[in-house]
Amino acid sequence: MTKPNKQKIFIVQHLDSEGADDIEAVFDERKKAEAFIKRFKTRAIMEIVEHVLNPEYLSDKTQDQYHIVLTQTGIVRAEVTVLNFINLSEQAVNEEYSIRKYNKTRIEEATMEIMLMASTPANALIRALAIRDEIVARGEWKFTNFKSLKNKL
Repeated sequence: MTKPNKQKIFIVQHLDSEGADDIEAVFDERKKAEAFIKRFKTRAIMEIVEHVLNPEYLSDKTQDQYHIVLTQTGIVRAEVTVLNFINLSEQAVNEEYSIRKYNKTRIEEATMEIMLMASTPANALIRALAIRDEIVARGEWKFTNFKSLKNKL
């Protein structure tokens, strides 16, 4: 087994960057990136983003990474999105989830976000619902009327 690559690169980009066009420079040391930003009296609003050079990554040509958001606000809804971020692969493989409460006091008014691997959006939703049911059974989320979404599959 090979050791994971830990070599870092430091990308200098405009704050609130939305793409590669906003990248000003790439360095192999943070100090060099900081010196680049501070090279003039008046500084542009830039940030340094750290990444791994040649990162290890998971690969499975039969599945995609999915981000499923389950909400309950009177009506049960689901959003299913394919993810293409290397840094989220491990979370998808581990089927990680989070529950976000709306009003900080009632867990019934919450959003559940689940990341997982699946072959199709329908399979992702089916697996997400199974994970949700396990979470409900453990008492982590009191999800009333949760059968309505299953009946639509």
